[in-house]
Amino acid sequence: MPADAFALVRSRSITTAVCAGAALLAAAANFSNYRGFIGAPGLNAAQVAYWEGVLARLDADESWRAYVDKNELDRQLMNGREALAFLNELDGRLREILGDLGLLKASGRQAAR
Repeated sequence: MPADAFALVRSRSITTAVCAGAALLAAAANFSNYRGFIGAPGLNAAQVAYWEGVLARLDADESWRAYVDKNELDRQLMNGREALAFLNELDGRLREILGDLGLLKASGRQAAR
């Protein structure tokens, strides 16, 4: 099994503009940062389930919720498959935005799908 993202927490969305050199480039984009836990490659289903359970208990903890509120984060617990889908969708959006701005360099790297 590939590495799994077990959980993500996003900061509140902000609208961004990119400054490249002396030119200000703008894109109609909403961007939010995230925090996540990524498992090592090769975890079996029981190991993934264990860590998803640990993070579900963390998500229910009052001190965690206080941290999230204090730091103006949005709670959004995802299991491994949901997190991977989120990250792949985010990768596609960022590539589109960077391409629209002319800032995406051609590479042989493909997003994990």
